[in-house]
Amino acid sequence: MLASLASYTPWKGRHPVVERLAGSYANKVRVSAKEMKNWNTRLVRSATLSKYDINITPKKPRGR
Repeated sequence: MLASLASYTPWKGRHPVVERLAGSYANKVRVSAKEMKNWNTRLVRSATLSKYDINITPKKPRGR
């Protein structure tokens, strides 16, 4: 239900793409520093909410 509500909530005039993942996440899973270094190249953190607001740029846009 929350996923469907999020898809109707516009931000800056745009509606988000919301996908629900099947299954559940494992607890306390850690990523190694080496692997995290690769991810950090794609993360764009907010200047004001760096801990909570992160955009991840895709490697390749979908459908192209």
